[in-house]
Amino acid sequence: ASNSSQKLRITGGGRVGLGSNIEDPQSVLHVFSNSSTDTIKIQAPTSSGDYDAGFEVLRDNTAGGAKMVAKRNTISGGVGWEWYTTSNNTAEVNATYTSRMALNEAGKVGIGTDNPQHNLHLYNNGDATLFIQADADNVDEDHNPKISMSQDGQTSSVFDIGITGSAGNSFT
Repeated sequence: ASNSSQKLRITGGGRVGLGSNIEDPQSVLHVFSNSSTDTIKIQAPTSSGDYDAGFEVLRDNTAGGAKMVAKRNTISGGVGWEWYTTSNNTAEVNATYTSRMALNEAGKVGIGTDNPQHNLHLYNNGDATLFIQADADNVDEDHNPKISMSQDGQTSSVFDIGITGSAGNSFT
């Protein structure tokens, strides 16, 4: 027996709905599934070299914008993610992408580098600033910024660096 329920719908306004029960797509591309395990798959050809598979977002009449790409490591065979942006209008028109953040196959995060060497690797040609903001609403003065450290499997903090006090006037 065949299932005649609609699986693809294209509205007069150009919206595309894909999946089950998709009579009224709510955006340009609306994918709906009754399963909690379904995914959207973007696949690149299998090869022994590098490959990029991802998606790109751009404005009309430009060659570049922002993109997120799965990157295969040719040495380990693992796959990580890289996020790219265009830094100005000329770069956007010419599709000159700059890698801004990477999550490599080992789980290391790089911001400003596409080759992170540590769990969190911040890199900049000039000053590199880590900014931690607490009590952004300025309501509860017991919320303070800090960095906590521990080792040897301890789940509680062994060493803290931060600001304490109701006016944030004590450094610990």
